[in-house]
Amino acid sequence: MKQQWSIVPAALVAAAVLAAPATARAQGCLLTRNMAPILGSQVSPYLQPGEWQVNANYRQFTADHQYQGTELSPAVTALGTNVISKMKYLETSGTYAFSTQWNLSVTAPIILDASSNRALPATVAGSPRFEHSSTGLGDMTIGMRRWFLSCDKNPHQNFAVTGAVKMPTGNSEVMDAFPNALGTDIKDRYVDQSIQLGDSGWGFGISAEGFKQFGPVVTFVSGVYMFNPKDQNDTYSPPALLNPVGPQNVAEVQRYNTVSDSYLFRGGVGFGVPKVTGLSATFATRLEGVPVNDAFGDTAGFRRPGFYVTIEPGVVFAHGPASFYLNVPFRVHQNVKKSLGFARDSTFADHMLLLGTTVRIGG
Repeated sequence: MKQQWSIVPAALVAAAVLAAPATARAQGCLLTRNMAPILGSQVSPYLQPGEWQVNANYRQFTADHQYQGTELSPAVTALGTNVISKMKYLETSGTYAFSTQWNLSVTAPIILDASSNRALPATVAGSPRFEHSSTGLGDMTIGMRRWFLSCDKNPHQNFAVTGAVKMPTGNSEVMDAFPNALGTDIKDRYVDQSIQLGDSGWGFGISAEGFKQFGPVVTFVSGVYMFNPKDQNDTYSPPALLNPVGPQNVAEVQRYNTVSDSYLFRGGVGFGVPKVTGLSATFATRLEGVPVNDAFGDTAGFRRPGFYVTIEPGVVFAHGPASFYLNVPFRVHQNVKKSLGFARDSTFADHMLLLGTTVRIGG
């Protein structure tokens, strides 16, 4: 048995999605832009010099539970006028190994279909619902990762750090036709911040990931923080674009959308499924959110700060140069915080669907 596990390089670890911090959308209106590495595959996490790794990762959810703080928002819940957000999102990336220790990744997120469905007026039960949507390329990233321990001498444990640059390739001024807060005056307006394709700001991310094998079980952790020094952009915020009098009737401090930092932390265990070659099971927990204040620059504009926590069972199957994964995170906690003195709310999904594939070429 000892010999069997010794040939599982890197102890059931990370072949899929071990790339730079990449843009992504979290649940509902709480806007984050990070993806965690998917660990648990029975292949080595280490690329060989000259080898490519191509990833395609899909995320889907429907968020229809609207929260303030840690509790459901009482007004919209009682009236049935809660916002319903839907997301279908594809992240594609390519990673090239200059050496076993150094990898370069480029990530391109694509919003396949994102929508925000609102009942307007939200203060009246039975109000008609109006939907606005977006689709297109998001903000791309490019990053460099370094494994710190010798990959040749440490197949069963290691840690890496990645530095990445986020480029404002996504449109931050997507518009669609929908009414104001009274349900009148339907015209083209900026879509909700949560489904804008980009935020118009350059950013930089720092991520770390590590793993260690204990017999047939691997423990893994990863974390990423995306810094966005730009304070706010020129896109009207939800309070401004819905105001019946006009955006000028909204306090300047929340008239435009913020360009916020975001973060994600994930940790768990993985192990091979007995008698099934290439199949691994994983169990993880993740914490994902937006801080109240940015680490650099001023904190200005409209944001929905807070976080949510999920538990995340999953499976990874490796066959030849390809790996496939399926994870289903279930939300267990959430907290939507105040911003600049204003109460905020956000919708969350009970669960998400995460699936993807990674293929290695050359080397």
